[in-house]
Amino acid sequence: MQDTENIEIVVATKADIGVATAILEEAADWAASKGLDLWQNKDFERVLAPAVERDELYLAKVNGQAAGTFILQWADEFFWGNWLDDAGYIHKVAVRREFAGKNIGGYILDWAECKVAQQGRPYLRLDCQSHNPTINSYYQKAGFVFQGYNADDRWGWNLYQKEVLK
Repeated sequence: MQDTENIEIVVATKADIGVATAILEEAADWAASKGLDLWQNKDFERVLAPAVERDELYLAKVNGQAAGTFILQWADEFFWGNWLDDAGYIHKVAVRREFAGKNIGGYILDWAECKVAQQGRPYLRLDCQSHNPTINSYYQKAGFVFQGYNADDRWGWNLYQKEVLK
C-alpha cells in the first residue's frame, strides 16, 4: 500500500501532456495485453489539450514522479447529456504499472470526491466500459452506484455516480 503522504495531485500544464499521454498509452497497452481495448480513441492529445486549457487535467505524483493522470471536468454531455450542474465527472484515470497495487487510483478517486464536494456539487460521476468486469467491480467497491447505460454503434459504457455531499 502506498504511503499517501507522498502523493500530490497537481494541475497539469501543456508541458505535461506528453507525460499524461505516456501514462494513458502504458495503461492502454497493459489492458490490451489482458485482452481489453481500454479506450476507443487513443488520440489522447485530442482530449488532453482542451482539458489542459480548462485546468481539468491532473497528474498524481509520488515523491515528485508522475504516477498517474486523470481529467476532472464539470460537465459531460457526451455520456450524461444535459444533467443539472450537480456533479464533477472523472475520466481517463490511469496509473503507471510501476505504481500498480499501491492505491494510487483510490487516492485519485478520494481526491476527486473532495474536490467535487468543495465545489458544492453532490456527485462524482464516471463512465467505464460495460464489457470490462474488473473495472466495473473496482468502481462499485469504491462506492459508485450504477446509474444507467450509454452506447454508440461499437461501444457500451456503464454510468456510475457516488454521492460526495450528504
